[in-house]
Amino acid sequence: MRGKGRGAHSRQRGRGIAIVGVVAMLAGLGLIGSIVAFYVRSSLVGGGLIQQAQKARTVAAWPRSLLAIVRIPSIGLVAPVEQGTGQSVLAVAVGHLTTSALPGKPGTSVLAAHNVSWFSGLGGLGSGSLIEVDTPYGQQVYRVAWHRVVHVGAPVANTAAPTLVLEACWPLNALYLTPERYLVGATLVATTKIAVTPVTPSSDSYQPLGLAPTLAHENLSLAANDLPMGVLATVGSPAAAWTSSQRPYNFAGAEVTWTIALLHALEAHDLVLVESVTHEPASVVAPLLSWDGGFASLDDLTEVVDGVTASAGSSRVSLQTDHGPLVVTLRFRVIGHGVEVAGAAVGTSQGS
Repeated sequence: MRGKGRGAHSRQRGRGIAIVGVVAMLAGLGLIGSIVAFYVRSSLVGGGLIQQAQKARTVAAWPRSLLAIVRIPSIGLVAPVEQGTGQSVLAVAVGHLTTSALPGKPGTSVLAAHNVSWFSGLGGLGSGSLIEVDTPYGQQVYRVAWHRVVHVGAPVANTAAPTLVLEACWPLNALYLTPERYLVGATLVATTKIAVTPVTPSSDSYQPLGLAPTLAHENLSLAANDLPMGVLATVGSPAAAWTSSQRPYNFAGAEVTWTIALLHALEAHDLVLVESVTHEPASVVAPLLSWDGGFASLDDLTEVVDGVTASAGSSRVSLQTDHGPLVVTLRFRVIGHGVEVAGAAVGTSQGS
């Protein structure tokens, strides 16, 4: 990108980084059947990468697919960055445009994400806001210098010094493909070179509380398990700071983990394990052991929120069994940032 080009096409590339590729990939959001499924999967899978990086104490232990972690303290963002802008990347992380410079290197580095996931709060960035980019080799700190709305395909000027551009669809609350993009430009102001940058975990990270050790050691992530996602409903009086943040999806992540834990217990045909998940006696949950691995309907989640505090929730999914579909509802209560099962119900219809 920074070398001398040949011909008119190469000269054009030398003057700017055209945001193509990203445009096509962002269009893929419209193909996702459920916005909720996208949100939850993005939060859980991306969050898992961040947790792995947090535990890394050597470069070799850093997650292989993770290019960096971008943190924006002013809007509470902690997001994983992967190489590329294909749909598989943008579904779970912020994507680095491969034709742009790497973060911290001379030139313009472009990071793109869906406006309805990691970059949903991009509009809250003001001039002077700091953007931190952690890599296994050190940290770069950028200061926001400009904001811009451009048409699809508009070039982004390359620079001699290290700069950063964040990109998302405009308007930021659109749930569909738009012809405009919102760009935030920032200049490098500080660099720290250390072996592995510690990552501060989010204070809004909800975790399942009370998982049996047998299940806690299994992979209960959406990335490794089949669980069709449906509707996320919020009950109570949530504040704007809740609804416009990643909190709903962090909390939903804990609910999903519990639901997948139940499915693992059912697959093991372990009634004692099922009882430990549901907190219900065998007489209530034994019919679920005939689950054949199929789903009769999607998994729906409910959250009870007052202000920015969640107090309870539920997860409902209809499972296909030898005796027909059975609906199981897990009820959750929240203790601090821990989510535990308060009880369960098993019925034969969604109205049960």
